[in-house]
Amino acid sequence: MKIPGITHFELEELVDPVTFRQYGANSIWFLNMPMVKCLDRLRIAIGPITINNWMDGGPLDLSGLRPPDCKIGAFRSQHKRGGAFDTHPQHITPQELFEHIMHDRTLYPEITAIEDIAKTPGWLHIDNRWTNQADILIVEPN
Repeated sequence: MKIPGITHFELEELVDPVTFRQYGANSIWFLNMPMVKCLDRLRIAIGPITINNWMDGGPLDLSGLRPPDCKIGAFRSQHKRGGAFDTHPQHITPQELFEHIMHDRTLYPEITAIEDIAKTPGWLHIDNRWTNQADILIVEPN
């Protein structure tokens, strides 16, 4: 399902299947649109990025928005607020994506926190929680 103003992601890619089945097009209500626009820019810069692929029969279904009762991740996870995404770049490594984001902070001002890349093999978690600091906060995964 198309997202207005977004070129490279469909709504299903960014939300979990439970939410999508319950809310359909209205699932967009639960997404942080500045972060969705940031994802779109990232995809333009570095190539394809998978968030969720459940709609195509793939195993990823909780890498974007998660339902409030989801047991995966922290109790107050940014995923449950629609502002966190576990990115799975297809043509570069998660480490290279990390370096790309950190290289020029002004390209992606929406990203305020990243999980420690050494502890998240296979993906790079990005979010936009309030940190009250100019630098990207590196956090421990829960």
